[in-house]
Amino acid sequence: MTNWKPQTYRNSKYMQFIRELPCCVCGRMPSDPHHFKEKGKGGLGLKSSDLQCIPLCRGHHQSGESPGMSWKAFQEKHAVDFNIIRLQCMEQYIQSLQPMGVG
Repeated sequence: MTNWKPQTYRNSKYMQFIRELPCCVCGRMPSDPHHFKEKGKGGLGLKSSDLQCIPLCRGHHQSGESPGMSWKAFQEKHAVDFNIIRLQCMEQYIQSLQPMGVG
């Protein structure tokens, strides 16, 4: 019997792409990739996939991690939806990989 551990998807080029996007709350740059977990996905001690990432400036990244602030409350306070932003980021990334004039 082997001790199999789930692998988390990593993509350094995608992380660099996220860093080059403006903060999804205020538009400031540079941004930090914020990994988030969807409800019911991931396990204890397992970091989210790089595809579960959105751009946040350092200030918003830190404010979301402050005591008493849940990420759900953060989204409500700033009227953002991490899942929608994540999909928009992935779409922009895929488009950036397309050769010019194709699409």
